[in-house]
Amino acid sequence: MKKLFFILALLPFLFSCNNSEEKRDSELQSLNEQRDEFYNKLTSSDFDFEEVRNLADNYESFIENYPKDIVCSKLTIELANIYVNFLGDPDKAIELYSSIEEKYHDSEYLPESYFAIANIYNDRLHKLGKASEYYRKLTEEFPDHELSKQAKFLMENIGKTPEELLDVILKKKAEREKTNKNDSIIN
Repeated sequence: MKKLFFILALLPFLFSCNNSEEKRDSELQSLNEQRDEFYNKLTSSDFDFEEVRNLADNYESFIENYPKDIVCSKLTIELANIYVNFLGDPDKAIELYSSIEEKYHDSEYLPESYFAIANIYNDRLHKLGKASEYYRKLTEEFPDHELSKQAKFLMENIGKTPEELLDVILKKKAEREKTNKNDSIIN
């Protein structure tokens, strides 16, 4: 009798968990569909600011409703990208990227968030000291990450215009080709 009472007491909890999961899955699927539709429209030059704002609101709602969900660090990165690239709000983007470290410190997206913050400080806000700080943070905390090599290069060349960066790259390429040519002559 006690077992039956225990099982009956658990039934509502079990069903509510299942409904909660279904709701979460449905909301995530809807968000992904909305995102895909938005990006598909971008290629057709059918940009609608209200649609972007609505997409951002839906991202924020999902992240708020499921803060501990494993997908939230990725969704936060996507939301920050929307703010910086489509809504023109680099400060909000930095706030979101920074929240990756605070809320999801073990996230695989942490190096990407550091890199994005550094690029916003460098390219959009022209705060070179802050940019350098985040490039350095990335190279020190994730020295083997694929973005670390780019961060190191950008940190060494911070403040240069795109034209100046291209000149540096072309000079390095020419030096490598010259070294390779000399090596092949010796061998």
